Amino acid sequence: MFLIRIRSILVCLFLIAGCQTDAEPSPEHITLSEVYPGDILDVDHIELIDGSSGNRIMIDDFAEVQSWISRIEDITFTPEDSQEGSVGYIYGLGFYEGEEMKLGFNPHYIDGVYYESNPDFMKHVIDLFEDKFEKDF
Repeated sequence: MFLIRIRSILVCLFLIAGCQTDAEPSPEHITLSEVYPGDILDVDHIELIDGSSGNRIMIDDFAEVQSWISRIEDITFTPEDSQEGSVGYIYGLGFYEGEEMKLGFNPHYIDGVYYESNPDFMKHVIDLFEDKFEKDF
């Protein structure tokens, strides 16, 4: 009887140990250059999406696109401790090569990871949106 209890306990411990999963590693700090699938300097137009209205504007002047990307490509993003997410966004961006969107994101959610607000990046985004949409954000 004693051996049966010991075996039962051991079997339960093995089952419990087998069902545990390793915690997912926390995302690392990134830049848009690192997360972009390819060479970010190949982006030839940027789509801006006003999340409050749904209006969209496409920037297709290659020199303007490259100038803006050169200012933001190496800004570092820090993952949020909590990856629970949020609802909605104000600023949506899409980086395109030709007709293909290579990266769609917002300033707080990039490639499946939520990031803390970055004041430097937000300044560039807000300036661009206010210039293109001709309104205050």
